[in-house]
Amino acid sequence: MILEKIAGSDVVVTQMQPEHGVEALTVAGLEAHGFKASFLPTVTFPGFHPDLSYIFRPEGVLSAVHCDFHSRIAVAGFLLGLTAQQTLPLYNAVVFDELDYFAVFPAARVALEQGLAEAGFQPEGLVDGWLKDVGPFMYMANHPHVRVLATLCHQLYVRLGIIDATTPVPVIKKDHLGESFTWPVYPAMAKRFGITGSNDFQRPAWLAKGLWDSRKIPLGTYLKDIFAFYATVPREHLETEAMIQARDRLAALLG
Repeated sequence: MILEKIAGSDVVVTQMQPEHGVEALTVAGLEAHGFKASFLPTVTFPGFHPDLSYIFRPEGVLSAVHCDFHSRIAVAGFLLGLTAQQTLPLYNAVVFDELDYFAVFPAARVALEQGLAEAGFQPEGLVDGWLKDVGPFMYMANHPHVRVLATLCHQLYVRLGIIDATTPVPVIKKDHLGESFTWPVYPAMAKRFGITGSNDFQRPAWLAKGLWDSRKIPLGTYLKDIFAFYATVPREHLETEAMIQARDRLAALLG
């Protein structure tokens, strides 16, 4: 069906890789069907949000109250028997350092730049440029700001000869991922990067409209919601390797 819809295209840009299980939509698969295809890598960058983690169960991902991601600190606090109110002050630089959160950004940067280079892109200066232009350039670990996507598409289109290298990267006002659920860059994390931080989550724009006065979910409210949810979940489902490690480190820190 998809191949039929893109028939006659001059160029096809795909993000599919063999491990995704749709061989026909990979670069090799598209070229085998006669298309001129190029690869645009998926941007994943946990540097701003090292607290995020999935919880996998045999039947799939355990969805949280607001999104599929969970806060490691929240789960660790719950497993230690803390209340939401007692867990709230733990979102600080001392705890982040104990959980190695500050080491995630440089490692994520290296991984991102290596991945882009391997895909034929020029990563030099991109991260610094995004920090300068938009600050925290990820809404969550797997949701980049539209400026990131525009920059990569600009490089790709130059390589394909579609636009000239002197053509500026366009300023795109509509950012669909920015209207989805957004995880904050905690202030103690943001301070390390010289950007503005927040403890406020953001509801999806389409969900908030008409239901709430604001998209904002303060961290304290988030914790109350998620702790109420965890009380309904079998404890063993929360005790993943990552969560147990966070729990034990937090327990040692708290004494």
